[in-house]
Amino acid sequence: MTQFIFKRVLKGILCVWFIWTLIFFLVRLTGDPTDWMLPDGATEEELQNLRVSLHLDEPLARQYSDSLGDLLRGDAGTSYYYKRDVAGLYAERLGTTLRLAIPAFSLAIVLGILIGTLAAIHHDTMGDRVAMTGAIIGYTMPSFCLGILMIFVFSLKLRWFLSSGSETLGQLVMPMITLAVSPMATIARLTRSSLLDVMNREYIDGARMKGVPEWIVMIRHALRTSLIPVVTGIGMQLGTILGGAVVVENVFTWPGMGMLLVTSAKQRDFPTVQYGILLVAISVTFVNILIDISYGWLDPRIRESFK
Repeated sequence: MTQFIFKRVLKGILCVWFIWTLIFFLVRLTGDPTDWMLPDGATEEELQNLRVSLHLDEPLARQYSDSLGDLLRGDAGTSYYYKRDVAGLYAERLGTTLRLAIPAFSLAIVLGILIGTLAAIHHDTMGDRVAMTGAIIGYTMPSFCLGILMIFVFSLKLRWFLSSGSETLGQLVMPMITLAVSPMATIARLTRSSLLDVMNREYIDGARMKGVPEWIVMIRHALRTSLIPVVTGIGMQLGTILGGAVVVENVFTWPGMGMLLVTSAKQRDFPTVQYGILLVAISVTFVNILIDISYGWLDPRIRESFK
């Protein structure tokens, strides 16, 4: 088991390093950030001096090695746009992002399991077909499309909620629902599939034959057993929440980490973009490592595949 964990963690580290390396070179294809950092009419000498101060005049290989070395020492660099430590910028906005992501994730789990359970209980009925059709639509619809649609209907037309900001509970409702829809749809479909598989097993029929009420059979026997693969699926949906937050925060002007990342990309703020992508990559990779380790602990065949 120790060897399995070591290899999985090592693969995770290599994956994060590859993503960071890819982003390092890709952001530099977007152009020269000094173009907007000086006022119009700046001389070429002033531009060159700025490039030298930011070490942008050095060869890419040297920039890469210096940046990677600083990162390994815990220095994420200084933002070109905000003139501040990049790690501090993201730390300030972490709470705002969590204030959106945690309720959205909780909503997705609760409603996803509830909808999937009801669809399985009423299998092959109109309610089941409506629920699964809605789940497919929710899974395939991009977050920005759903967000814009909700702003149009509930903010511009009905005037129920504000379309931007993060100060009040009313401003949380639309971005929370938008962020929750895709993982909720996935959890609902997974719950339904897993529950239908469990409902056909002999011990469920045995419980029914003993005269146990149907709702107790579903909750105490079938649902508890079927939640094992659902819990794994829920863990994998954390990456969807983190990635979706980048889009949703910008649609609803929610001042979190995702909005900081996109704003920095527009300004060609290389250190801020690199660190933001790194945080997302680390979070998703860490969750996947935990899932793989749990699989390896439960199933020895998976551990053997890593030897």
